[in-house]
Amino acid sequence: MKITIMSEVFHQALGDVVRAVSTRTPMPVLTGVHLVAKEEGLTLVGSDSDLIITRELPAEAGKLDVEQPGAIVLPARYLAEIVKKLSGPIHLQLIDDTTADIRCGEIKTKLKGFPSDDYPKLPVMEESETLQLEASRWMEMLKQTVFAVSKSEAKPVLTGVHISMGEGRLISVATDSHRLAYRETKIDQHIDRACIVPYQAIGELIKLWDGKTEVVEVAMNEHHIHCRLGETSLYSRLIDGKYPNVSGLIPEGSETLVKMETKQLLKGVDRACLFAGEWKNHNVYITIHDGRMKLSSAATQLGNIEESQRIMEIEGTEEMKMTLDGKYLMEALRSVKEETVTLQFGGIMKPVVIRPEGNATHLQLISPVRAY
Repeated sequence: MKITIMSEVFHQALGDVVRAVSTRTPMPVLTGVHLVAKEEGLTLVGSDSDLIITRELPAEAGKLDVEQPGAIVLPARYLAEIVKKLSGPIHLQLIDDTTADIRCGEIKTKLKGFPSDDYPKLPVMEESETLQLEASRWMEMLKQTVFAVSKSEAKPVLTGVHISMGEGRLISVATDSHRLAYRETKIDQHIDRACIVPYQAIGELIKLWDGKTEVVEVAMNEHHIHCRLGETSLYSRLIDGKYPNVSGLIPEGSETLVKMETKQLLKGVDRACLFAGEWKNHNVYITIHDGRMKLSSAATQLGNIEESQRIMEIEGTEEMKMTLDGKYLMEALRSVKEETVTLQFGGIMKPVVIRPEGNATHLQLISPVRAY
């Protein structure tokens, strides 16, 4: 293996793949980055066995020149630090199957690693079952649901986002049993698949998207999901288990339906949370009376805060009181892109359904908090 690569190109690619590398692994080879040079370019792979990130760099004059193909696994931490501190063309050449010679100007480095054959192979995906989707739409769906996953390992299936394809729809759902986030979109391809993706993988995928790649390719098999964004790919091991049927959790009717301005309500809830930290569930009290919504919170030793906002429209019972988790309510409202939002109240101890006005493909559900 013998290549010449510009330091900024190498540094950026390493920055992507090392995100998947763990220093705490029973397999020493996984502490490294797998470098595979072929005539057409260089592939970098980082993995912790559950999450894999790859980056493909095409051979290009002035950026990457592959003089001799080959492969090696080099320690991720040291390789990234070395490249970070270099400027200009970097010449990397193998001395043997475990040692690389790295040169840049007058700087010479020898770095020991592992044989390429010791590195795990990438999962094999069914390319015929690959979904192609507008990347911005896919990322928006994930951002609007991933925050609602459970952070507790008591129910592993709830620590992931449930992704399903079928009947011309792509659906993303997350719940921690106290709240639920749901988002769907139409797709042209007829694919019938479902899986539970760990929230850590979803978070890394969102970070990897540069905002420029227009199309994402998504493929699933029994154990993995593969998302390709241009030259960057992410593979994630799936969570085993059966995801709960959430359709029955969403109430159809309501006692009170109000329409509010999204940003104004979000700012009000944010202010109300100022004194909500004393409570385990960040209690924010909501009172609907005389065409207005009052938001308030109180801390025994500190004080309280309350404000009143005008309700744009109201249907049903015009007086109501409820306590919600202010943190959950803020996260739900932040996921709404539309200017106005509807809140559907079914009763004092029934879940609140939050929907962007005019968008039936997105909803948030929050269970009320017992305030005593």
